[in-house]
Amino acid sequence: MEYTRHIPIVRCALPVSREFSAVSAPPITIATASITQLWPPRPAALLLLALSLPLLLLPIPPALLLLLLLLLSLLTLSLPPLLPLLRPAPPPSPPTPALPFGRMRFRPQLFWQELLPQHVADASLQFHADLSSGKTYARLPSDTTYAADGALAAAAAVALPAVDEREHDFDAVSLALRAAAAWGDARRLTQLLCSCHCGVAHLAGALHEAAARGEAECVRRLLAAGARAEERRGGRTALHAACEAAGEEAAALLLAACPALAGERDERGRTPLELAVERDHAPLARRLRAWARQVEAEAPSGGESAQAVRGSSTVNGAVASG
Repeated sequence: MEYTRHIPIVRCALPVSREFSAVSAPPITIATASITQLWPPRPAALLLLALSLPLLLLPIPPALLLLLLLLLSLLTLSLPPLLPLLRPAPPPSPPTPALPFGRMRFRPQLFWQELLPQHVADASLQFHADLSSGKTYARLPSDTTYAADGALAAAAAVALPAVDEREHDFDAVSLALRAAAAWGDARRLTQLLCSCHCGVAHLAGALHEAAARGEAECVRRLLAAGARAEERRGGRTALHAACEAAGEEAAALLLAACPALAGERDERGRTPLELAVERDHAPLARRLRAWARQVEAEAPSGGESAQAVRGSSTVNGAVASG
């Protein structure tokens, strides 16, 4: 129900024609209209009147009085714009509240995605509740249905370039990715890559976890998502972790992504080949030697990586006897 405020209208008793104009109107009508526009007076006009009355009572020449009134008029006209500058500054807006510990911002896509208990989603999204499974799904508003395991989903499972490590949910996303990689759950890993704001820095811990457990499929998906194979954690690379765990397929994926990893040394000065021999992983060591021979064939002079893989005579003898 709408309420209308009724404003009383004061009618003029003077006859006014339909074609009212400033030329045909009586002088008394124009004067009355001008007075009504100036009333009630503005604060600047009241200030000018209050400052002018004392001047009229003083014995001042007319020319000087006119000049003072003009200066007072300019002062009163310029004073209102300066009033906001004299007011105190408003208090700063409160900072954006941080997410509770363990919560992650939901990253919506055009296809339906499951809302995990850790997700915090925006209310403007489309939601769907599956009563049979008890799961809730969300997506961007759209009239088109896209497959959750199609090409669009595969293209979305990549790291975002503009994610800051200081984001409130950085630790939560990193822990979730590491847990999925540690369990070898490639499906959950892809789900997190699509539904969370993952940056390249989020993937380093998950890549080392997957390599340390020989989870080749998780290593493959993390490398495809943009994980840097050369990034170190704890003084060693992911290839060191794969060689220590005898993850032959995971090591092959890491070497294919970054061949220079074969020459990297850990905090104790060991190459991946030396670590594989030390752990008595002869098949993996032979594969590293085969990769070194391939590098030598492509570059006869031999690079730093090939020289490090060839290693010392003790390592070569251990691999040959294996």
